[in-house]
Amino acid sequence: MARMNTAKEAEQVYGRLIESYEAVSIQLDPHDYETLAVAARHIARAEALDRLADREGQTVPWGLGGRPILHPAIPEARQARTEATKALKLISVDVAAVDSLTPQGQQDKARRAALIRHHGKGVARG
Repeated sequence: MARMNTAKEAEQVYGRLIESYEAVSIQLDPHDYETLAVAARHIARAEALDRLADREGQTVPWGLGGRPILHPAIPEARQARTEATKALKLISVDVAAVDSLTPQGQQDKARRAALIRHHGKGVARG
């Protein structure tokens, strides 16, 4: 397998991740930035491995007797994505705050506020 230098790519992925959180006004804790950096490194590695498998083919003749086997970059890319997903799940996001930014979330929030005004705080949410 070819050697991959993904540090610059990881920086670019990191920037995209930060922009995506900022685009929906999610406030990140200082710890979250390090977690995003870890996820970015895994994502950049997965993307580089995908390019390698695309370049060399989905199978390679490395099996017993030259039989074709799945390119080793494919399961490695899958593992890198799994690790990135695990890291991203560690970031605590206030889902209610994010939902309130969407048009549907704004409508739901307004509807709940109207129900509370009309019926009081004991109203079931739904």
